[in-house]
Amino acid sequence: MTNWKQDLTLSLMLLGIAAGFYFGGLSYPRAAFLFPSYLSPMLGGLAILLGLSALRRKEAGTRFIDWPRYKAPAMLVGLVAAYIGLLPVIGYIPASFLLSASFFLAMGLPSRKLGLAVAAAASVLVYVLFAILLEVPLPHGVFFEGN
Repeated sequence: MTNWKQDLTLSLMLLGIAAGFYFGGLSYPRAAFLFPSYLSPMLGGLAILLGLSALRRKEAGTRFIDWPRYKAPAMLVGLVAAYIGLLPVIGYIPASFLLSASFFLAMGLPSRKLGLAVAAAASVLVYVLFAILLEVPLPHGVFFEGN
């Protein structure tokens, strides 16, 4: 990023995410908190370095934000927000399929059928890996509530 304001904003957002992961993980059992306890301070440290770098470049001047450049990231944030909202309602497999398929179709893959097939295969593969092999419960939603 060449704009120091964008870097500073990103730095503050990453610092907030790191703090959220760390303090949110305090309620986890000790073994489960091990990963967030190492990852969060590293992310926070890198966010601070990014912020300091942005402040050092402040004097170099700024340029206007090129908004069309942020179309894909904004779309991805919207898709993930919809996924989070739909996950408890429709369950893991349909929500994951919709997220993946929407992303593949929005990114303009040459073959829509291939994008839908990859989305379906990835959703089922992750479900089999976590729900069946690792026995990690995934959200059922209204479609699979009786199971």
